[in-house]
Amino acid sequence: MRKIRFMLIPSHKLVQILLFSLAVTMTFGCTAENPTATGSASESKPAPSPDAKAPAPAPVLSAVGSPMDDAIRTLMLKPEQPDEAITVQHVLIGFKGAPRMNVTRSKEEAKALAEKVWAEALSGVNFKDLMQMHSNDSGGGEYPMTKKGRKGMVAGFGNVGFRLKVGEIGVAPWHSADSPYGWHIIKRIK
Repeated sequence: MRKIRFMLIPSHKLVQILLFSLAVTMTFGCTAENPTATGSASESKPAPSPDAKAPAPAPVLSAVGSPMDDAIRTLMLKPEQPDEAITVQHVLIGFKGAPRMNVTRSKEEAKALAEKVWAEALSGVNFKDLMQMHSNDSGGGEYPMTKKGRKGMVAGFGNVGFRLKVGEIGVAPWHSADSPYGWHIIKRIK
């Protein structure tokens, strides 16, 4: 009689695997142009121009994180879009102690709110409503950006914005150098 061996996966690892799968599905499956698109190996990608500069490296994130952290990691592995100019909307979630922020929430509370707003945005809640309800941006929250002029924005903003296709949503996480004001939930609109 043969023994059958089972590989047991600890429940916390199984939950992490499932959450990562969900984050990847939500990141690549939710676009305004084709809400059921999952990508295909047969799709052709334009070759980068010889003049193109390599994108700035993404901030290092922990190996284990929330679905939002996993989606950020996945997005930052994608190449930037070839477009020279884009327009984005964003919800800025600041915290007490961040530059120019006059809020009372802690950094941990800000991250939790960013995760909530990101999930609501992915589920189809009107992005302008999310901007009005939650954003700490005093500038209105909608910005045109060019690759040449992106240095006028925080690095994380452009690093995420130029990786998104029209209709996609991404997050620039708080990072002391690349995104010092807090978490930016970003939607590309043009």
